[in-house]
Amino acid sequence: MRAENPLVICKDNTMTAQTLTVLSIPTPPVPRGATMAAAVFSALAGLFKRTPRFEVPRRVAEAAEVRALAHQFESIDPSFAADLYAAALRHEAQDD
Repeated sequence: MRAENPLVICKDNTMTAQTLTVLSIPTPPVPRGATMAAAVFSALAGLFKRTPRFEVPRRVAEAAEVRALAHQFESIDPSFAADLYAAALRHEAQDD
């Protein structure tokens, strides 16, 4: 008895075709007044923008990071921590 290959489904050379009809709905036009309403909303929203926050100068922020690192080393190596504190102070005092 001969076993048939399970992958062979169709023994003859027939092909099938399927047709699918698709309904295409066009996008609606922009409603009357929408462009004007968007412009008015944008203008009003611009009036309520947040005021810019005060930004810390870069040197001050960098010095604060070095001081935080120095604080971590105070108990491990006080001499190195003192050097870091001094470096932070010098860095903050430098002019750009």
